Parts: sequence; structure tokens; C-alpha cells
Amino acid sequence: MERYEYKVVPAPGRAGKHKGAGGVEARFALTLAEVMNEHGANGWHYLRSETMPVEDKRMLRKSSVDDVTVLVFQRLRAAAPVAEEPVAEPAADVRIPPLGPARPTPDADAETDAA
Repeated sequence: MERYEYKVVPAPGRAGKHKGAGGVEARFALTLAEVMNEHGANGWHYLRSETMPVEDKRMLRKSSVDDVTVLVFQRLRAAAPVAEEPVAEPAADVRIPPLGPARPTPDADAETDAA
């Protein structure tokens, strides 16, 4: 069975500086590609991006909810060696007597007579 591990990193918040790149969209795309390639070089595969609300306490009693975008990566977890179960050695020549019909015990006869 394949097992995966996951890595969640914050998405870039702004476009980096890229010489020769066109507008903001192109620069942001290059910045995003850099992040994805950096993690891909370490064996991580881009899975998806998620935007989730996160509550943040800013002041003593006030809190606000901000949307945070993260990138989710996954890779196969290194296979852990499977421990083999020890094989039980057959017992020495042990003889088991055959089972026959149950015999009543003397105590059982005394209980039926009392009833």
C-alpha cells in the first residue's frame, strides 16, 4: 500500500522581480513556478492550492478572519521495512488424546439429585 506525506507552504503573496517578464501576472507566474520547482527538486509533487479562513487575534479582545492561500505538495513516503513475523517451530512429538463424549463428574450427579 502506498503511503504519502504532505507539505503545506504559504503561497507567494506578491510577484518577485524577474527581468524581462511582462506584467504582474507573468512575474507572479514565474515566482510561483520557482516555488514549485524548488520543492519539485526535493521530490515533492504539486497537489493543489487551498484558500482557507484563519482567525487571527490582533488586539487583546479583537480578532479578525483573514483568507490564507497555501500550496499543498505530496510525495511517496519512504517504504519502511516490513517486519516479518517469526515462524513458529513445530512442537516436539506431542500426542493429544482423542476427544470423546463428555463424562459427568461426581459433583454434577450430586447437584442433580439435590434438585
